[in-house]
Amino acid sequence: MNNKGKTNDWINRSTQDNVTGIGSVEGRNLGTQANKKGVEMTIFEILQEAIQKAENWFDKGPFAGGVNWNYMDADLWTHPDAGNFTDQQLFDGFEEFARAHDPRPDITDKWRAAINSI
Repeated sequence: MNNKGKTNDWINRSTQDNVTGIGSVEGRNLGTQANKKGVEMTIFEILQEAIQKAENWFDKGPFAGGVNWNYMDADLWTHPDAGNFTDQQLFDGFEEFARAHDPRPDITDKWRAAINSI
């Protein structure tokens, strides 16, 4: 897939060149230029940063090896650049990211079932 070109969507917040070839989720192009000091992060970039943090993963118990989506959500909403987006944009961006980039959906499904049974 060629991601070169322009995009103007809520994940990227502005029209900008896409050069990274990250890909897309449900037709939305998520590629952005590399961050430079003073350039705001996109929702995708905030979540990419968050998923790399060890504290955002379950390391023991029945969900070991899965993403702790509660912590990921908190990282998104408390990030300094989150104020550049509406609540709906943050919610939708989080849901799209979780659907498309969950490395262990089997564990997430197990976790959701346990939460929903309460």
